[in-house]
Amino acid sequence: SNRLLIGHEVVANYVVAGNPLAHESIALSAQPPTTALQYIIPEFAVGGGYVSLLGLVNSGGVAQQVTLTAYNNDGTLANVPNNPKRIALNANAGLRDTLEDLFGFTDDKLSTGWIQVTSSLGYLSCYVAYGSTVAPAFAAVSGVDIATASKTGIYSEVSQSSGFFAG
Repeated sequence: SNRLLIGHEVVANYVVAGNPLAHESIALSAQPPTTALQYIIPEFAVGGGYVSLLGLVNSGGVAQQVTLTAYNNDGTLANVPNNPKRIALNANAGLRDTLEDLFGFTDDKLSTGWIQVTSSLGYLSCYVAYGSTVAPAFAAVSGVDIATASKTGIYSEVSQSSGFFAG
């Protein structure tokens, strides 16, 4: 477009691979890609009846390396087999995968936290969509430039969010 656009998506009966339940809806507002090299995705929930789906889009014209690092709510590194996770993302390409497949989280216990995304080029859009595997509930959060994110605010927001992260 030759003018600024605002994108917003709502999906009904969204199905996540490996989960037979169709979720009611998710909504994700578009964020314009910037030259920022680090992003924070402020929350995820996986295992214990929850699933999280991570999405990345490289809107740059060349391939880049992306490093994903999962943290617990208290800021400690999540103790999972593939953390941090390094990914080569082709020009104008995307990736969508579950946190179980990317990092090696398991279904046996609830794990919650946030993800730091580091790119070699910038011009990256990122999000996590998460929700229940037993009820039609789903939400999505966009990654934000690390310069505008407060780690103290992230811990507080995540730990008090929607009852998903209680305890």
